Amino acid sequence: MQIFKKLAMLLCGIMYCVSIQAQEGSEMELTAAQVAAFMAPGWNLGNTLEATGYGTDAETAWQPTKTTQLVIDYVKAQGFKSVRIPCSWYIHFDSGTSTINSQWMARVKEVVDYCIKDGLYVVLNDHWDSGWLEDTFSDVSASTVATNKNTLTQIWTQVANAFADYDEHLLFAGLNEPGHSNGTFDAAMTAALVEYEQTFINAVRATGGNNARRVLVVQGPSTDITQTCNMMTTMPTDAVSDRLMVEVHYYDPWQLSGMTQDESWGTMAFYWGEGNHSGTNRDANWGEEDYVAQQMDKMKTAFADKGYPVIIGEYGAIWRDVTSNGGNQDLHDASIKLFYKTVTAEALKRGFVPMVWDENANQRNSFTLINRANCSVYGQPALEGIFEAVDEQTAPEAINVTISNSTYATLYYLNKALTVPDGVSAYAVAKNNGDLVMTDVGDVIPAGLPVVLNGQAGIYSFSVVNRYALFNGNNDLTGSEVAGTFGNDGAKYYVLSYKNKEKKIEEVGFYWLSGSRGAYATIKAHQAYLRYDAANANANGYTLCLDEGNATSDIGTMHAGGNLPDADGSMFNLAGQRVGSSYRGVVIRNGKKVVR
Repeated sequence: MQIFKKLAMLLCGIMYCVSIQAQEGSEMELTAAQVAAFMAPGWNLGNTLEATGYGTDAETAWQPTKTTQLVIDYVKAQGFKSVRIPCSWYIHFDSGTSTINSQWMARVKEVVDYCIKDGLYVVLNDHWDSGWLEDTFSDVSASTVATNKNTLTQIWTQVANAFADYDEHLLFAGLNEPGHSNGTFDAAMTAALVEYEQTFINAVRATGGNNARRVLVVQGPSTDITQTCNMMTTMPTDAVSDRLMVEVHYYDPWQLSGMTQDESWGTMAFYWGEGNHSGTNRDANWGEEDYVAQQMDKMKTAFADKGYPVIIGEYGAIWRDVTSNGGNQDLHDASIKLFYKTVTAEALKRGFVPMVWDENANQRNSFTLINRANCSVYGQPALEGIFEAVDEQTAPEAINVTISNSTYATLYYLNKALTVPDGVSAYAVAKNNGDLVMTDVGDVIPAGLPVVLNGQAGIYSFSVVNRYALFNGNNDLTGSEVAGTFGNDGAKYYVLSYKNKEKKIEEVGFYWLSGSRGAYATIKAHQAYLRYDAANANANGYTLCLDEGNATSDIGTMHAGGNLPDADGSMFNLAGQRVGSSYRGVVIRNGKKVVR
């Protein structure tokens, strides 16, 4: 059931209507950001379903172990929340046709089902797949692009139809590392990539059903962070909002991550990060901790801050035996652990989904974490690094939030759903036909949903809950997991504050701080703000105040964010029974009838 409360508001002197709607949810209701909040950390079933060869025997062409439910159970037991399944489709077309082999499709579904059974999220892609598209970016002529788009449509129409009944635990990713073998992207190559991504999206959406709202993942040029941020300035469009993610990969510096012999352009690096340098030419001379943070910041600014969650679809560094080169094995092991920990941590801090690459080679100089044959840990330094980062980023069981004398605060946690304590209400905020709409999110704030809080001044405890929570309304608020300063990208940033030094409660609102006015918006960790492109931002602030002359009858005096609770938070239903903040309907508070 939906409960509506309408309030008349003045925002910067303009009449706005506030509609507060109770939460309800159903299948495929999660946005990309909400799905991302449940996916970290992730793991790759590498070198398996993407291997060369026709038919089900291809599964063991590049690694020795057939995937079983026990393998996926073991992956989950390590603490992973999602599995990326690199997959080939084109090479499994039946001879002389564009039809995916039915036995191959059945086997892929079987592996996906292993993951879904364990409650894991799955990213299913079209991987290298013999390079039928990925290696063709040196030729972006109209005829080649048209041919590739036709094949891409055939692949994703079949895959989408085969998985049409799967819920939001299954995500599709159109490609893998587009153009990685074709050099640095130029404008023409980027335009072709966007066309391919658009074709993928259109093909999936056209199949309807759950696919009409499924979260889809698009890849940047070569899945390289710098190229993606520099070149992919135009995203493909989607008929449904908030259902796209962006994927990049992370293997920098390659001298540490993947180089297996010295080359003219560089030497292998065995040692990485603060405290791990040996003073030899085997130390990484670039790409260390600060660089990781800088690269992640680029993706946050270019995509996450604009509503596109980021997946680090692959990352890793080979674990070497350096003793044969006279190296310090303990120092190398510490370097590998720190690399995995740093990349994982910097991704998690920004709300990204890091998905580690694992190829099941079970030998040194490989990207191997788990020995699938006997379900044991092989790459101990890597696994320790990942989960040290996860543990350090895990929110406490309860989060204390201070609401100031303004009676308002903001709150954002990417990976934790939070209960709303008695005496507090939580709201999403969005524009709607020129109005600012505030929507009550209910008694649980979904993970990844930035909100405005309203209550009497005090410290409130928000308990962490391990269950799904859905929010169906629109929300223009953006949240930040880490502290940052914004305002230099041409957009307008609005932060919650008093209008001026007089600190009048009736003038609390979101006010613009931008570089063009000589100041920037400073956002603290786990706070929310409004960001509008300059073309869509027509005010210097939005004051939360009530036009009492236009208030709905029988509601009484209230602030924009909803009724302020009594000092002790007491509310009673019409039968005289005391009720909590999750109650929705007419209540008596401070002697007045109000609607929640």
